[in-house]
Amino acid sequence: MKLSLLRWLLVAGLLAALVGEAGRGRHRLGASVLLNRCEMVSLQARQAGAAGKGVLQSVLNVLRAAGEANPVEVGVPIATGSVHLLLGSPQAAIGYYQQALELEKRPETYLNLGRAQQAMGDLAAAKESYALALKLDPLLAPQVPDALRPAAP
Repeated sequence: MKLSLLRWLLVAGLLAALVGEAGRGRHRLGASVLLNRCEMVSLQARQAGAAGKGVLQSVLNVLRAAGEANPVEVGVPIATGSVHLLLGSPQAAIGYYQQALELEKRPETYLNLGRAQQAMGDLAAAKESYALALKLDPLLAPQVPDALRPAAP
């Protein structure tokens, strides 16, 4: 009798975990859909030559919702930082790129962080970020300004 009760408790626990994981999966999927929507809106606006502040502000609202749906999706702070950089707010962009780097170290994030730091006039920090980007992906070299590119070893 005890073994049967233990089995049912184990099954109930596994089902509860499965339901919880399905809910988290739904949130992650929702965040991915929102990220894709942001990308589509941004690309359409750029192609139409209409990437004005209104469009970018609406993208920020969608990104905020995506971040709430999945706070560990690294694409959200990267995209949010990029929108802030396009809006001419490099300080805000830096904060989002740093959030992204806490989640996952990606070369393109270091590259964009360097761009934001460069826009702020912090060339030493930008050079360091560019160096980290190139260390992770040397193929990004053409995207780094010559004056801030680290010396070849």
